[in-house]
Amino acid sequence: MTDKNIYKILESSRNKASVVWSADLSPAYPGFEVVNALTPTITANGILISAAAVLLVKDTQILMKVGMGLLDRETGKLR
Repeated sequence: MTDKNIYKILESSRNKASVVWSADLSPAYPGFEVVNALTPTITANGILISAAAVLLVKDTQILMKVGMGLLDRETGKLR
């Protein structure tokens, strides 16, 4: 997880890992830069996320809109 993306990582043997998907949060707030606002939570129906539309003022991100969403576990797409 980063402030801009959420990743599903598959660990394999011998300390190797690969990225299965990277979630695209932009559909949450079209027209805005969208960031991950809180730690994603794995649930029975998907991955619960908090997404925020931000306004950049110099080097500071100001959260303008904040909401919750559910990512599909298999694809990382907003449901």
